[in-house]
Amino acid sequence: NASVTSKNENATLEDNIASHSVPVLLPINVILRELDATRHVTFKEKSQHSASIQHTYQVENLGSQVVPVNVSLVVPVELESGFVWDVSVPPVTKGTVCVKAGPPYVNSSLTPCEARLCVLIRCTIRQLTSEPIRFTLVGNVIRNTEEVGVQVAAVSQGLLSFDQRQYIQYPAGSFHQLSVSTALEVPAVPNLVGLIVGSCIGGLVILGVICLGLAKMGFFQGLKAPCEDTADLNKNEEQKEATAPPGADAETSL
Repeated sequence: NASVTSKNENATLEDNIASHSVPVLLPINVILRELDATRHVTFKEKSQHSASIQHTYQVENLGSQVVPVNVSLVVPVELESGFVWDVSVPPVTKGTVCVKAGPPYVNSSLTPCEARLCVLIRCTIRQLTSEPIRFTLVGNVIRNTEEVGVQVAAVSQGLLSFDQRQYIQYPAGSFHQLSVSTALEVPAVPNLVGLIVGSCIGGLVILGVICLGLAKMGFFQGLKAPCEDTADLNKNEEQKEATAPPGADAETSL
C-alpha cells in the first residue's frame, strides 16, 4: 500500500490523504510435461479384445519458490467404434491427493473432451518442491465390437494451474497444458480368395502375351521344321526300297 498526505490546508480536508494498493505476485516457474506413453496398439488377432495403455504426466518446479499447484486430468473412457478405456485414479505420493470429479461427462468448454465420454480427475499438490511429481494413467482398452479396418485415438489431457492471485509464471510460456495420444488400430482382414483368383487370371494373361510374342518371332515354326524333315526322309527311303532289284535284299543278307 502507498499513502500520500498533504499538509496544505484548504476548505476541504477530505482530499488531503490518498492511498492505493498494488498487488505483489511471487514469480514461479512450474511446467507440465509428458514423460511416457503408449503410442500405438494394433489388435491383430480377431480374438484380441483388450490391451493395456498408459499416459504419464510429470509436474516440475524449475524455480526456487515452493508453491501449491493443481493438476486436472481429462481421461477419455468411451471412445469411437466401441472402444472403452478402463482407467483408475493414478497413484500419488505423500502430499498429493487425486479424486474423480463426478461421473463421466461429454465435451464442455471448460474441460474439453475428445471422446464420447470423459472422466475428470483433479489432483492437488500441497507443496511442489524441486522434486518432480508424476501422474500415470494406466488401464486396459477394451474392444467391444467386431468391426475391422478402423483407427481410433485415445487422447488424454493435462491442465496445470495455481493461485494467480499470489503467483505469476515467469518466464511466461505455454507449458501448463498438453495432450497425450495413443492410436488404436484394427486392421482390415485381406480377402485371400479374391487375391488368389486375381493372381491366376493375371498369370494366364501374362502367359498368353508371352506365347503371342514368341509366335510372332517364329519360335513355333522352328519347332515344326525337324518334324517335316523327318517325314521327307522316311518318304525317300520308302521310294528307294520300292525301286530296288528283287535280289538286293538277299545279297545284303549274305
